Amino acid sequence: MKRLKTPIFILLAAMVGLNIFQVWQFENGIIHSQRMTKEYYWSIIGETDFYHADKTLLEPDRSVNYLPEEKPQKHKLIYRETYSGEGSKVKTINGFSVPEEGSLVLSKTNRESEKLKFAFKDISDTSYSYVITRIRFKSDFEAKENRFGLEFNMIDAKSGKSYRKVYKGVESINWFDKGSWSTLDLIVIPPFMRNENDSIEINAVLKGKYPVQIDNFSVEVIDPSTLPEQEALTFYNDYYTLKMGNWSRSRSMVGKKGYELVDSTHQCSSTLSMPIEDIGDHRSIEIDLNINLKHNYVGASKMVSVSNEYDTYFYESFPLIRTGEKWETKRFIFNLPENLPTEGATLKAYVCNKSKGPVYIRDMRVVVGNE
Repeated sequence: MKRLKTPIFILLAAMVGLNIFQVWQFENGIIHSQRMTKEYYWSIIGETDFYHADKTLLEPDRSVNYLPEEKPQKHKLIYRETYSGEGSKVKTINGFSVPEEGSLVLSKTNRESEKLKFAFKDISDTSYSYVITRIRFKSDFEAKENRFGLEFNMIDAKSGKSYRKVYKGVESINWFDKGSWSTLDLIVIPPFMRNENDSIEINAVLKGKYPVQIDNFSVEVIDPSTLPEQEALTFYNDYYTLKMGNWSRSRSMVGKKGYELVDSTHQCSSTLSMPIEDIGDHRSIEIDLNINLKHNYVGASKMVSVSNEYDTYFYESFPLIRTGEKWETKRFIFNLPENLPTEGATLKAYVCNKSKGPVYIRDMRVVVGNE
């Protein structure tokens, strides 16, 4: 019995000493009250300097509403909508009558946009991600007089109820401009999932009583995924709320809502430039253009090239054929050749128009994937 007492006393003393030391670590900020992980715990055994502790091993702060300076590498666009078919009106732009591309209108009888629902496991393979929702909006009333904003909910798959709700309204931003188009974004790190099939729900909500126009609705996911390279790379430009990829500055934006004008004076649109090294083995290209060709009967084309300062390895021109007066989506799908260089060249995609008839572009999406 005496032989057992000594080891037990030593063990108890060590445990008490460890407890006292860890209380000291907690009081000095080395042990975190909410964001501890196994990796971080073992890294601070015996640590007495707050600044030497490796904070990158901590669980991310899920209460943040901003992106970190060093963004995680995996970036996905999981939803985009510009409401082109929503009640267009005819506007005069630079002497040409053009159907104004529509907007979603929130009002007393339509207080919420459609709820976007995504199973979290389908959009991220990590325990956390940054979910960024963006809209462009226009209200003729002050923010406090007509409140509206974006709402995020984490939905329990078993009960169907929300166990985290985040709301961001126009009253919380300082760049709101009554009567003009402005932007609003909501950044959320979802909580730990209770169930494997839990989902996120996102929508725009009107809490006031006056109409609000909503446009450029997009949802992105940024996460530190450990999966292999993405099957497809998405590049997108709506000119105002979201640019994914390296796009040159547009030369001419026209109309109150803002469309890119491509005509004989401004012959080329904003150009996507991507180093060939970033493409890797991807060879399939899909391009979507939200465009109006009402006054353009011939002369406009979608151009794609792979070249460098000295050589052109690929060049393709796709005619933009007018089919009516309304806004429409033009889609082009094709494959790049296999014998492209692996470095030292650039893929470029843009619209070119050498005729006097104007072309108006609302947004452009380029997806580079596997065949």
